[in-house]
Amino acid sequence: MFEPGHVHRTKQRASSDIPEFSVDIYYDVHRDENFKPILCMRMAGNVNGSMFEESFELSREEAFNFASVIGRIGKKYGVPGSDGLIARNHKDYDRMYADIKAKLGVPVEVLEPEVIEEAVPPVSKYTEGHLHRANKVASNGCPVYSLDMYYDVRQDPVEGPMLSVRLVGNCNGKDFEEKFELHRDTAYNFSSVATRVVAKHGIPVNNGIIMRRHKEYDLMFADIREKLQLRSGEAVDLQHLAKDGL
Repeated sequence: MFEPGHVHRTKQRASSDIPEFSVDIYYDVHRDENFKPILCMRMAGNVNGSMFEESFELSREEAFNFASVIGRIGKKYGVPGSDGLIARNHKDYDRMYADIKAKLGVPVEVLEPEVIEEAVPPVSKYTEGHLHRANKVASNGCPVYSLDMYYDVRQDPVEGPMLSVRLVGNCNGKDFEEKFELHRDTAYNFSSVATRVVAKHGIPVNNGIIMRRHKEYDLMFADIREKLQLRSGEAVDLQHLAKDGL
């Protein structure tokens, strides 16, 4: 069943190769802070009595891979890829495709040459003092992970203001928690230190959790800079570099 923004797929009786399932796919187009369109999708369903929910986002260039991403997520929970939840041979595919095209407001012939078939971007959410980043579908050497990065500034009686960071996450089903601190003058290195720490738990360095090309980096950088009252050109204490492992 299809209606704009929603597809419902169900199989009420299991067969030898296809389980009983019921899945709802909701979608809409939002704008990021640069006013670029983002296709936002949420899947909620039940496969053989097991509930699941997944969300993901695709950029305008990646948006027309929605069916393959949905299919991979469904397969992860037991719906065979050959019975893809929304595939080109389904009557609902054309209607959903046309609706997404209209919501994006861009001619499809402009988009299709740029499609990257395997792209499944990580989900990122930032609020002051907290970054959440998750990759919900393993692909291209990047595992499934979920990570929360909490940070604050504390006043140490000896060392002065310190950036205190706590990383709580799960990579490939294994939980972990790490903490580190940086002196005021080395706090600019928060990204590289956090990336190095989580790499020990399986999150690749080249998929760094907070990198300069991420929009969250600028927000987090500005917040840390304000909290520590950092100024460009300030000298760095070499002893602090050594203490912080830099």
